[in-house]
Amino acid sequence: MSKKITAAEIDKLYLFTKQHYVYYYDLQTELVDHLANGIEKQWVETPNVTFYDALQIEFKKFGVFGFTDLVTERQRKLSKHYSKLILSILKSYFTIPKIFLTTLLVLLTIIMLSVVPYKKYVVIALFLVSILMLLVKSIRYRVKFNKSKKAGEKLWMYEEIINTYGHSFAGFQLISWFPQIASSNFFNYTLNTHTGLVIIAITVVVFNLGAYIAVFIIPPNAKEHISKVHPEYKLT
Repeated sequence: MSKKITAAEIDKLYLFTKQHYVYYYDLQTELVDHLANGIEKQWVETPNVTFYDALQIEFKKFGVFGFTDLVTERQRKLSKHYSKLILSILKSYFTIPKIFLTTLLVLLTIIMLSVVPYKKYVVIALFLVSILMLLVKSIRYRVKFNKSKKAGEKLWMYEEIINTYGHSFAGFQLISWFPQIASSNFFNYTLNTHTGLVIIAITVVVFNLGAYIAVFIIPPNAKEHISKVHPEYKLT
């Protein structure tokens, strides 16, 4: 009978993944299962190989960058999943009865932009409010993440995506573009046409609704959303 991975060796595998910069429990568990199966298969073929040597053989199969590619790929998949979640909730604002609220917001935005001076700065301010909310949310989570990491608590990649979702990068990118947008002749021309005003108003409302969903709608129900992806999250 071939050897089997012991509980103590499973703990060593978790520690190994953490030492190689995989801090998310969900991804650690997947890797530990993969590594354990690989090691046990080696023991079937080569019973005398040590646990450590078998582990190094399995780790080399991940290539030069180790677990990095796997982490990046998982982030991409979960970000895509989260984007679909936001979009599905956003779509509800274009169906009865929420469409009445959405339409009212668009009309109010059009009226406001029609009467206020310096329209372009008002539009930029409307975007900035949501971007700042997203950035504050991201920063607050990052502080919590670092505390949990130091305390050795379980960290979940999907939880991080829900609370950051590239907000910092996207936010700073948009802020850096605002001076160019404000000085754009096309932007100024669009703001002074009826059709352009409607398009910009719709864009502002949709963007702010998306930010509202990301900041106020999804996070309070984060545990429910994470549990759908990782049922074991309910046990934490």
